Amino acid sequence: MHGTICESRTVPPAGAEVATGWRIHSVLDGCAGGWVKGWAHPLSAILTIIVVAGTLLASSGSVIAQTSTEKQAQCELSAIRDTRSSLAIQFIRSACNWLALNGDSLLNESSKGYYVCLVRQLSGVQADEAAAAIVSACRTSSPP
Repeated sequence: MHGTICESRTVPPAGAEVATGWRIHSVLDGCAGGWVKGWAHPLSAILTIIVVAGTLLASSGSVIAQTSTEKQAQCELSAIRDTRSSLAIQFIRSACNWLALNGDSLLNESSKGYYVCLVRQLSGVQADEAAAAIVSACRTSSPP
């Protein structure tokens, strides 16, 4: 683009502080065609909104994950405290994980009773044999 305002623009020195918004407006106003000139500020506002919305949506996923992780941790803390059976602890952790991820879903309502049974009945179990009997009873009373 010879002989235009874009050719005469200088790049600021490496250490110079230049507001990003000013650069966007300056480039859009000076280098875009005359028909775009009046749209420079609204376009940058729209771009800013899109970037902010994208950032918020991207961070909301980690909030959800954190919430389910916290739910699982609370479930495990309340159920495992006096439990000595490694089999019982394994099933409690698995059930707490399932409940944290799927417990509020209506699609999995039929399976929820089984996992709730495991968490409630395995809490405090001392022997693996007892844990196996409880798992079997939960499976019979509330099939997954």
